[in-house]
Amino acid sequence: MDYLFVIWEGGQDAETADRGDVMHDMLAWTAGLVEQGSLRGGAPLQASGQARSVRSRGGAASATDGPYAETKEVIGGFCLIDAPSMDEAVAIAQSCPAARYGGVEIREILPMQ
Repeated sequence: MDYLFVIWEGGQDAETADRGDVMHDMLAWTAGLVEQGSLRGGAPLQASGQARSVRSRGGAASATDGPYAETKEVIGGFCLIDAPSMDEAVAIAQSCPAARYGGVEIREILPMQ
């Protein structure tokens, strides 16, 4: 089964002193997933200050800067993981270095019919 890992960072894009170490650890972690054959794709994302949000209500579309201002965590990246079960996906996510300063949301990807 395929799972999407949404990697959440702490407030203000987690600009902490140990971010460089976490990024180094993330590269090693993803390399290990490649070796296991579990990583199907993924990437870090540009800072939320560069983001735009688009909404359409009543036939009118609008675009605004970034995510909601009151958000304390932001999406920092994503991974597409192949795992035999949700339990295995959870085990993989628990080993993710980004979980030390943010979190990993796991969502099963449903097949399009």
